[in-house]
Amino acid sequence: MTLRASVLDDIDVLRLFGSQYGVATTAQLTALGLATTTVRRARDRGVLVALLPGVFTLATRPVTFATKAMAAQLYFGDQSYLTGTTAARYHGFRGMPRGFVHVATFERSRLAAPKWIQHSCTPHVDPIEVWHRADGFRVADPHLTLATLARRFNAHRFAQAAEDAWHKNVVTPATLADYLASHRGSGQPGIARIEDWLSRNGHRQRASQSGFELDVIDALRRADLPEPERQHPLVLLSGELIHLDIAWPDVMLAVEPGHSWFHRGDLRTRLDEARDRACGEIGWHVSRYDETARADLRAAAAEVARTHAVRRRQLRAGA
Repeated sequence: MTLRASVLDDIDVLRLFGSQYGVATTAQLTALGLATTTVRRARDRGVLVALLPGVFTLATRPVTFATKAMAAQLYFGDQSYLTGTTAARYHGFRGMPRGFVHVATFERSRLAAPKWIQHSCTPHVDPIEVWHRADGFRVADPHLTLATLARRFNAHRFAQAAEDAWHKNVVTPATLADYLASHRGSGQPGIARIEDWLSRNGHRQRASQSGFELDVIDALRRADLPEPERQHPLVLLSGELIHLDIAWPDVMLAVEPGHSWFHRGDLRTRLDEARDRACGEIGWHVSRYDETARADLRAAAAEVARTHAVRRRQLRAGA
C-alpha cells in the first residue's frame, strides 16, 4: 500500500475532512488510527498541507473561507468561537470581508496566529452567547456579533449590519436594547454606537429593505436635512396602510429608494407609480430613486433638500 493510498483511501479520514470543510488536526487523525509518523510523511510528501501548526488540509482540496474559519476554530480549541465580521458572514450580513478570520477565546491564549487570523480574548462573554451550529461552527450570537462590530465599524457600516440582522429576524431594536441594558456595565466598547443606532431607529416597526436605502439615508444626513422617519405608516384614501421608506411628515415629503425598472419589471413599476399618485391625493410628495442614483448620491440628496425647502415654504404659506 502506498503512502497516498494509506491516507486518502481511509474512508474515516476522508469523512473527517469532509465534515470539517477539508481540515483536520493531528490529534483527530491519530484518534482514527493513523500513526503520527504517517501524518508527518503525508505532510512531507505534499499529501497533507499544514494551514496552521497541527491543522491540515488535503492538497487536492481548494482552501475556501470556510476552510480557513474551521482551521482557526480547530487551532484555538474547544474554547474558541467565530466572532466579529466572520460571525457576521455566517449570520448572512452583507459586505463582510473575507481577508481574515476573526476568532475569539474565552481565556487568554499564547498560540501564535498568522496575519489571516485576528484573535481576541473575551473573558466577559457568557458561553450561552455562542451558537453551536449543525455544520460544526461555533459562532457569536447576532447580538454579540453586533456588539463586536460596533467597536470596529463607523456609524454607516454598523447601521447596515444592524439592518441586516433585523431584516433576517435575528435581532430587533427591542432585543438589542435589552442586550445593551444587560451588558452596559461589562466594559464593552461600542456601547455608544449601539445607543446612537437605537436612538435613531428604536421607534420603527420594520427593518430597511435594502442597503441602497441606507446609502441614501447617509447621503441625506450629509445634506443637512432633518432626521427623517423610517418606514412611516400612511393610510391612503382607499384605506390601505402603506409604509414610506424615508419620510418627513411635517412637510409631507417621502423618498422611496428602490430597484430600477430592469430589476422590478413593468408591472411593479406601474404599481409603484399608482401608489405615489395615491400619496399625492392626500397631499404627499414622493421622490423615487433607483440604483442609478448611486452614481451621484450627493446630487440626489441635494435635490431632495431643495424639494424639502420648497415643501416647507408651501405648507407654511398655506397655513
